[in-house]
Amino acid sequence: MRTIDFSQVPDAGEYTPIPEGRYLAEVESVEEDVNKNGDDVLKLRLRVIEGEHAGAAIFDRLFFTPRALPRVKAVLKALGIEPSGSIEVTPELLQGRKCVIDVLIESYQKTDGSEGKSNVVPFAGYHRADEGSEALAPY
Repeated sequence: MRTIDFSQVPDAGEYTPIPEGRYLAEVESVEEDVNKNGDDVLKLRLRVIEGEHAGAAIFDRLFFTPRALPRVKAVLKALGIEPSGSIEVTPELLQGRKCVIDVLIESYQKTDGSEGKSNVVPFAGYHRADEGSEALAPY
């Protein structure tokens, strides 16, 4: 059997956020949901696909409320979808598309009262992947 120094192994379920910055990402999966207010929500799982943090998963949500629709429109544009007129926004429409995302680190209080950190994509944190190197420039 192997001897393992478990003092160097993180506990299961601990999440280490990636550093703040801009990353090229792909929409890996999209799940439809409804929030407690009855509003439609799309849960996005984005996968960083280039650089040192390739493979990292970033989670975001798109809320379909009047106040949040400008963000949905911006995300669609960043994913190369022209949101003009009436379109049905489905998981299949978004899945597999690429964009550049701004990633921040946000603190939150865990259920045990301790502080946790997670990655978030801010309101205006989506950019077209085909904008060239300007899209990946530090912000």
